Amino acid sequence: MICRRFGLLLLPLALFSGCQIAGELSPLFRPDPDLWQMRSVVRLAPAAAAVEVHTVPDLVPETNRYLRQGYFQVGSTRFFTAEVVPDSWLQTQARAAGADVVLANNEYMGEEHTMAVVAFTGVPIPIVRHKYRFSAAFLRKVDRLVLGVHVDDLSSDDRYNLQRTAGVKVVAVIDNTSAARAGLQPGDVLITAGDIHLVSAETLFEAEAQLAGQDVMLRLIREGEVLETNVRFEKL
Repeated sequence: MICRRFGLLLLPLALFSGCQIAGELSPLFRPDPDLWQMRSVVRLAPAAAAVEVHTVPDLVPETNRYLRQGYFQVGSTRFFTAEVVPDSWLQTQARAAGADVVLANNEYMGEEHTMAVVAFTGVPIPIVRHKYRFSAAFLRKVDRLVLGVHVDDLSSDDRYNLQRTAGVKVVAVIDNTSAARAGLQPGDVLITAGDIHLVSAETLFEAEAQLAGQDVMLRLIREGEVLETNVRFEKL
């Protein structure tokens, strides 16, 4: 299976409302639209008994570490808040999204000093407001994999540098998979799988469905050089 991930999908900054909606996604949660549609057709491990919430100093490398372990990102969130976001809110959102793990980052942005005036008396009261920039990635474990890569469509820069419009860029390689054993690397651009031309991430997903259980000749571009490697597309 491929997992499509394009860095962190982040919401426009918003104020944290503190809402906890059982069985329902908060408007602050943003699903990955492609992976969201794939959830029903991907064979996944049984849901974890409890959602794990981990506070991390830097979201991107930690998310990439989980991607290599066979997780894929089902959504994300980012907003400013005046308080530390409770784990219970994250667990509620994770359960609604079908996520097993939440990686969270609370970055303290400083404090704001304002004044309030008591009604009828005119007495000023100093108020200190703390500000955090909160972001989180919601991850779900994949049970079995056909190939074992996270991929993305080519960006405009990729298309310019490669002088081609078709191809699928490898974002991360999952450990102990066919892709890892074949030596695929982040940054590789996959161009064909057997006789199938890989125009986009969606075409790789379709190729996996057609070629599962077969040894496949994969053509790719690495640092400007066209290479071929034989890869086993595992059968689910």
